[in-house]
Amino acid sequence: MKRYFLIFATLTVFATALFFNNIKAVISPETPVSKEINLAVATDNNYTSAVYKDALAKVQIAIIKVSGNKQTIVWDKTYDNLPLQKYPELTNAFIQNIKVPNILDSKEKLYISYKVTYNSKGSVLQVANGSAVSTGDSEEKLFINI
Repeated sequence: MKRYFLIFATLTVFATALFFNNIKAVISPETPVSKEINLAVATDNNYTSAVYKDALAKVQIAIIKVSGNKQTIVWDKTYDNLPLQKYPELTNAFIQNIKVPNILDSKEKLYISYKVTYNSKGSVLQVANGSAVSTGDSEEKLFINI
């Protein structure tokens, strides 16, 4: 009898360990959180020189939610071609405050992706970059330098 009890207890412990995350999700599901992303688009370069007179810049920004293999764009914005002189300095930056609700922090990730396209008399240069919103953080700040 002790032998059967020991086998049953061992199998129960292994099964519980194997399915712990599923059992935990049923007993106490994760509470969705909101993430706030503060973006500033500006320049810390001096583009007043005549060399930059005909130079334009376009900024494309996207916030992407990744859950497993699925990617969803939850927010995007494009600042159309503007002369480099028209982009503000950091003190007057283009500010965007975005709130992304219903994020399951342990299963979903947020990424901020941006691409700056420079155009000067037909010569085009694209610069892409991005940042991940840290797990556990409810707020992220990002400065996009033109």
